[in-house]
Amino acid sequence: MGTVGSDLTKEMPGAFERERDTATIRYFDEIGVSSGWRCLEVGGGEGTIAEWLCQRVGTAGHVVATELDTRSLEAIVSPNIEVRRHDIVNDDLEIDRYDLVHARYVLLHLKEWEVVLKKLADSLRPGGWLFIEDPDLDEMKCDAATEDVDRAIIGRHFDAVKQMMSKSGMDMNFGSNTLKAFKDNGLESLKSESNSQVVFGGSQMAEIFQPSAEMKDGLVSAGLVTGEEVDEFTDGTRKPTFVFRSVRTVFTLGRKPA
Repeated sequence: MGTVGSDLTKEMPGAFERERDTATIRYFDEIGVSSGWRCLEVGGGEGTIAEWLCQRVGTAGHVVATELDTRSLEAIVSPNIEVRRHDIVNDDLEIDRYDLVHARYVLLHLKEWEVVLKKLADSLRPGGWLFIEDPDLDEMKCDAATEDVDRAIIGRHFDAVKQMMSKSGMDMNFGSNTLKAFKDNGLESLKSESNSQVVFGGSQMAEIFQPSAEMKDGLVSAGLVTGEEVDEFTDGTRKPTFVFRSVRTVFTLGRKPA
């Protein structure tokens, strides 16, 4: 992971992708992704969504899956996939090409995200759908079900993480800000919804929130917490009684005028 700020979101582990896939696919069903669609999956990661799209659009359709590191995507065996090593900031995209353009937890990391979103919107054919998923990071916190003995541990840890993210330039409510960019780019049939998840210690999601060595070093060197306090949080994520709220994912959809 390149920075402490991206540690919870960038290069999402496969377990994290699979946790998110159910919600993503529900929106694909809602907008009617079907046989023959031409789809662009930006920042395809482990490839779970790209592979699902290949199956849904069939041999009459086509899926372009992009990533800086394409090794996982290249493992997908399907006659209708094109894996493209691609820098979404600096590399070109086709114009008026796709029925669906989807990016999950990608724009958050880009200073040029508004330029990139316009590029994605321009790549839609008339009537095509843009679907962006990004988080509101400020939602990481205790839940009403958090036990009193754990509240200080969880609150201290997430306060430190959010301070570090803010200092690195991350917008803590980024996901909620994408709808305006959809409107500014002339997209129609707009929809924006969100959900957050309660995480229980001992689960796959709890493992994802265990700080890496890099994150621990960054938090400690910044004077935000001690090493012992980070370890205390990590130990807690292994206990079934350790309960906290995850980031809030914002789902934003819009359609290019026909």
